[in-house]
Amino acid sequence: MSVTGTYDCSSHTAAENENVVRKICGECRKAKVRLDIRRHQNMVSEPEGGISDDARLVYYVERCLLECARETQLIIRNEFMNESRRDWYIPYFSRTTYYRLRPKAVQEFLEALNI
Repeated sequence: MSVTGTYDCSSHTAAENENVVRKICGECRKAKVRLDIRRHQNMVSEPEGGISDDARLVYYVERCLLECARETQLIIRNEFMNESRRDWYIPYFSRTTYYRLRPKAVQEFLEALNI
């Protein structure tokens, strides 16, 4: 999956933006699993010594997430990257604050990805 392209998050609904983030984070999660399996099978390096597409995807997504605000990182990691409980946000935000910040976090993350 290519993460670069021309996606204008401001012209889509919050639900559509969340679906894009869910897809990107899902692909990143799968790439992490494949990388972990390769590491444990002593197959880390690519045939020609290059960096795998999985490693590039994971690095790009993680690096872009680090450019986001702390609240955005918390929301994206727990809501989309990790398979956290539905009420993971309770120790961090009130319900109202969480639902106010969530679409902003999605938009900030998409903008950081520059897609």
